Amino acid sequence: MKALLTFIIVFSYSVCSFAKFLPKAFEATFLQEKKSSISNRINQNNLAIKYQFPSNFYLKENPGEIVYICNTKKVWIYNPPMFETEKGLLREGKSNKYCYSKLFDSLSKGLVSNKLYSVKRLDKSSYRLSFLPKAKQQLGVSKLEISFKTKSHLFKNTSQLKLFYEGEKSPTVLKPQTFKVVKKFLPSIFKFVTPKNTDVIKMK
Repeated sequence: MKALLTFIIVFSYSVCSFAKFLPKAFEATFLQEKKSSISNRINQNNLAIKYQFPSNFYLKENPGEIVYICNTKKVWIYNPPMFETEKGLLREGKSNKYCYSKLFDSLSKGLVSNKLYSVKRLDKSSYRLSFLPKAKQQLGVSKLEISFKTKSHLFKNTSQLKLFYEGEKSPTVLKPQTFKVVKKFLPSIFKFVTPKNTDVIKMK
């Protein structure tokens, strides 16, 4: 589920509060690009996400229609069947172990070195976050590079997020497409109702 982790990597410009850089509730879309380790072809897919602080996260990936949802208690990862004669697959787990939005919450610390990562400015519009050993082990991410398209380093002005996963040669690139502030989502957005004809696996 590495692709599901990517769209959560967002953070604030400095020591300003989380709310100033990023609203407590929003919905956004991203174009995700990843080079195939076999063919070197750049694979693209679209990600649609909804987020509400703290730890409420919804993602739908297209193509594939994979759905990832978590709230403060539970996580659901749903793979729909390819054909009507097949079954879908749903994985369920506890948020304290599988909710990727924890990373999203923690990165509100911004572009200031802290106990999770160190920060280096690459140029006037780009920064690199290098994750420290404990965070790297938990997240499977070694570093993150973010670029801004304007001098105002707010999320709405992000031009690109580049994520480096442990053990992978090529980074995953996220290009923001749309961003909309939402006052609050209905609680039902961050819960999953299991469809009929679905196999359920409990993640331990």
